[in-house]
Amino acid sequence: MARSLGLLLLLVLALGAHAKIHHSVVDKDDRPLIPLTEAFGFAEGGKLDITIRDIGLYRLHGSQEDVSNWENFGFFLSPVEADAALEQDLTDSSKCILNDVNNLFTFKDSSVQNVILGKLESFTFHFVVQNGGLFYLYFANCEVDTPISFSSVIEMYNVDTYGRKDYLSVGDTSLDAVYWVSVGGWRGCVSGHLGFPNRGLYAG
Repeated sequence: MARSLGLLLLLVLALGAHAKIHHSVVDKDDRPLIPLTEAFGFAEGGKLDITIRDIGLYRLHGSQEDVSNWENFGFFLSPVEADAALEQDLTDSSKCILNDVNNLFTFKDSSVQNVILGKLESFTFHFVVQNGGLFYLYFANCEVDTPISFSSVIEMYNVDTYGRKDYLSVGDTSLDAVYWVSVGGWRGCVSGHLGFPNRGLYAG
């Protein structure tokens, strides 16, 4: 029973970690702002890894014009409290939101260009969050009538005192999961020992 409880606890913790590794597929999306993750709390020195592949751009309305402003496509982190300002910025179609934020990288990056041209299978960008806080990750597309496609793996984590990855957002805790797993294990042990049927906590 103790072994089963330990395995169950490891599963709970593993699921919590998986929740901060996002596998995102964007398919011919022409929105100017595409949310990629839920909010994540970074401590100072927290880390973000973005791996991008299968990049495709499409021109609408029969336009065959080549894309020249690759800096109009990019990723950025935004504090949760800045959401209202982002919505306001989107109302002005003459502005590119990437000009008003500290973007992580744009499609002008030579490595991203190599992915687009098929010279590289993928590109991984590593970023260290200097000032902690609660952030969303967005992709911005400032090219009109140009849907975008790509696949990405996004890893958001903090680093513990031993240098290991900690996928818990600042403010989150695994204690609640540990408590309920422990309660379930204790009830199973008691029920088995006393010969009671293993029913729910509350009678229906």
